[in-house]
Amino acid sequence: MSPRLLAATLLLLVVAAVPAEAAPGPLPPANAVFPTCSPQQQTYCVGAIEADVGNTGTFSAAPANVTLRTFLFSAFADRDTLELSAGRAIADGPTFAELLPAGTPVRFTVNTGAWTPEPMLSGRARISSGSRSFDAATGWTISVEAATTATTTALNCSASEGCDAPTDVTDDASTLALSVSGPSRPQLDALPPDLRALNYAIWESLTGSYFGTSASAWGFPPTLNAETGAVSVDVAAPHLTAAGDVNVGFVTTFMPAAAIRSFWGADPATIAPGAFVATRRDGTRVVPTAASVARVDGGLRITFEGITYSTPRLTLRPKRLLRAPRTLRAKAGPRNSRRVALTAAKVKDARRYQAACSRGRRTVFARSTRRTLVVRGLAKATWTCRVRAVYQVGGRWSPTQRVRVR
Repeated sequence: MSPRLLAATLLLLVVAAVPAEAAPGPLPPANAVFPTCSPQQQTYCVGAIEADVGNTGTFSAAPANVTLRTFLFSAFADRDTLELSAGRAIADGPTFAELLPAGTPVRFTVNTGAWTPEPMLSGRARISSGSRSFDAATGWTISVEAATTATTTALNCSASEGCDAPTDVTDDASTLALSVSGPSRPQLDALPPDLRALNYAIWESLTGSYFGTSASAWGFPPTLNAETGAVSVDVAAPHLTAAGDVNVGFVTTFMPAAAIRSFWGADPATIAPGAFVATRRDGTRVVPTAASVARVDGGLRITFEGITYSTPRLTLRPKRLLRAPRTLRAKAGPRNSRRVALTAAKVKDARRYQAACSRGRRTVFARSTRRTLVVRGLAKATWTCRVRAVYQVGGRWSPTQRVRVR
């Protein structure tokens, strides 16, 4: 999987309260499997696992032999990722696919105590929601709802290196394997200041996002082309299943409202599904493809169905992108006002304008139907600001202006 530089609304299950003095203890060691939650173990544990076997619309306790193997993993730094994988507690009896066939909705909670969940939930599953909540006594709890999926995976198959000659091709009739992860902060901190600020702002806006697929590998998170407004993801899997059939898969991702405003300068409720064009690239060949863009509570869910492999790049870009304002004037407010006024040149067909001021890891946005925007809540420091025009989604950014807030 490529370095993660970019990535849900959930049913919150009630977690039993514990006395205030029983605050979460230190993190468990890396790779230590979380036990099942109980009155005696209410932190760093897996809560009830429920399933809708048969897709009846009703959840009940998952079959007794179903377990969720959960542990903290060190990806870029010590215990920076939470891994979750559904399977059988005992290797006897019905297979996992017989217990939870592909397409079975599953929901569960996991308490991570003092471990603060990273922004992104991703993995092999049809994720429909994912959220987090905090309790002073028990710490953080993650809630997830996702459906199992069939997959074809392989070695020698990656989004960056290709999947033309995969080995050990394996068909899995049903799986659910997820991770809660974030960026490589050492890599982000090594970027030039402007790019570092942009990437931290993107990750912050993606808190609560999810990415589910049946692919063998993927380049994650999706990449944003700030010039064109296009969001792309590379996925990889064998072209054929182990049984010799064409491997057909899917990608579904949820982008929260904060990410929509950051990427495209609009609220999800104002974006029409026809505002975007979806394409697929195989090598140098780019062709239109089908994608659904649906408004859901808190953001947009974007789904690509019927994907064939081996290493397509899937892209969603605005159908219409307004030009950048040619000029931008910036003026800091009076001392202690913590604001900046930005005036952009007029852009034809603009319905509104969006401003962004960045410093370090923080970016502050403002929107207005007028060309003069006021960005508020800025700390005393030098900020880098820019403006873009918005039709349905945001256009190209203006040149930047550095402004000192006193």
